[in-house]
This record gives sequence, structure tokens and C-alpha cells, in this order.
Amino acid sequence: MSVMTVITPENVNEIFSYNEETGILTWKERPSSWFSKRCSCLTWNARYAGRETGTIGRHGYSKVMIKGRSYMAHRVIWLMKTGEWPVMDMDHINRIRNDNRWENLRLATRSENGRNRGINKNNKSGVTGVYYHRNREVSVSHIRALGRQITLGYYKDKFEAICARKSAENKYGYSAVVGGL
Repeated sequence: MSVMTVITPENVNEIFSYNEETGILTWKERPSSWFSKRCSCLTWNARYAGRETGTIGRHGYSKVMIKGRSYMAHRVIWLMKTGEWPVMDMDHINRIRNDNRWENLRLATRSENGRNRGINKNNKSGVTGVYYHRNREVSVSHIRALGRQITLGYYKDKFEAICARKSAENKYGYSAVVGGL
């Protein structure tokens, strides 16, 4: 069964309220018709209605449960706002995975999404795509574009390597927040 047959925009708009400015989903009050007993309805609404939904998963994304199945909150928000399930990757523009403000979400291809990555944990230069080559005693600048890794050059000065990387980011349409400087 596909995701689109499981939940609809009507379903999610009946279940959640969404604040575009904060990016927070909250539970809506549920009618008694959803429950077999009136006391269950009262208990659920007292405990959950008006409260923030979801949890943060191990990769840092907000997740919500709908009909016993876990969904990424940013994808549910897209469904709520557009009426369509996102068919592409979704990108958090500022790279904060649980920042689901509407202005921070966009559809992206896999490569566009990959261009908006942060600095890797093992990066020592402080700039994505620039590293120090110990044997040659130079800074190397590279970028991933056109489906391959492109070496931009070897530089005695780290600043020149950074400039080469930034220039290539502009040329290949990388996001302005990429690279750390």
C-alpha cells in the first residue's frame, strides 16, 4: 500500500495544526466519534490536544505517528500545505533537520539536497571541499558536480583553495550556506 493511499491532506489537517512560523505540529482535539468510549475521548483530548507532536529520530528529523505508522514531519507538513505528497527529496535550507518552518522547506533533487550538506565531522580545514595534503604540503580544493568529483587545484595558500571552492560553488549552483564560511 503506498503512502498516498494511507494518509490524505484531509487526514493530516484533521489530526494536526501547523504553525508556519515555528514549524511545530500540534495535535488537534479529536471528536468522540473516533473513540469507542466517551471516557477514552476525554482522556486523549486532556492528555494530547494542543500539545506538540512527534519525536526526534536518531538522524535528527522530527517524526510523527499517523494510523500506527511513522512519518517524517516535514513530509507531512508538505502534504498539509500543498495537498500533495512530496515526490522528490525535501531539503531543510538551513540544514537544521528538525526546523520545519515553511520558509525552511523546499523540494530538491538528490544532488541539490547533497549540495546543501554541512561540514563532515572529520573536516579539519573548516571548509567543505578543502583539505591539507601533507605529502605535497598544499591545500587541495575540490567539488562534487556534474556527477563526479572535480579537483579545483593545489594551493600553497589555504585562502586561495577556499576561494577556488567558493567560486566553484557559485558556478555549480550550491546553496549559499554550504561550506562553513
